[in-house]
Amino acid sequence: MPQLQALSQQQFPILETATFHYGQLDCNDILTLNKVVKGEQLEEFYWEAVQGLVAFLRMVFTELLRDEVGNSHIGRQLNVAWRIFLSEIDHEVQQYQIYRAHRNTQHSRGRDNIQPSSLGIVQNWQNPADNNGEMWSPDTRRRSI
Repeated sequence: MPQLQALSQQQFPILETATFHYGQLDCNDILTLNKVVKGEQLEEFYWEAVQGLVAFLRMVFTELLRDEVGNSHIGRQLNVAWRIFLSEIDHEVQQYQIYRAHRNTQHSRGRDNIQPSSLGIVQNWQNPADNNGEMWSPDTRRRSI
């Protein structure tokens, strides 16, 4: 997919690890990074992957809407649903950016134990790994697919 290659070469190198198998995007190499990378470096890789996949998703769906349904009634309904979905993604990304900025400020001041719940952020960002060492819960992974 040319869009994914362009994004990986220009902005998000981690996306070079994403591949397509039978028309489905396979990010397994990204999702299993926790087996070889830990701590802040892992978080940085995941953050880059999230930003890249959001950009890729925007490009693909925008093109799909334009090429396949255009300005039809269904196209307008899908466009509204798409905008709502994007606003939810944008909100989550913004909340995580606030958390990262707050945490980085605390680190620079020498305080490492901030509580993301005080920022209204999902608890898993303080301790992202579940019992299997995976970053997200099955519900979150299912919604993201």
